[in-house]
Amino acid sequence: MWRPRWAGFYTNDGRGTVPAGGHSLTNRTSIYLGLIICGAVIADFVLNDGQASLFLARKFVDLLDWVAFWR
Repeated sequence: MWRPRWAGFYTNDGRGTVPAGGHSLTNRTSIYLGLIICGAVIADFVLNDGQASLFLARKFVDLLDWVAFWR
C-alpha cells in the first residue's frame, strides 16, 4: 500500500508499523483530543455566542471552494 520509505502507518509488507518517532494515535489520546475539542466548542457557545465556530465554518467553506477550484 504505502512505500516503506514514506514511513507511513502501513507498508507494502502488510504489517502495521509505527511511524518514525514511535508515536501513534491511541484510544486514550483520541478521547482526550475529542474532549478538548468538545470543551472548546461548548466554551465558545457559552462565552462567545458561537462566533468563533461560525468564523471557522465560514473559512472552511471558503477552503472547500478553493480546493474545488483546483480540482
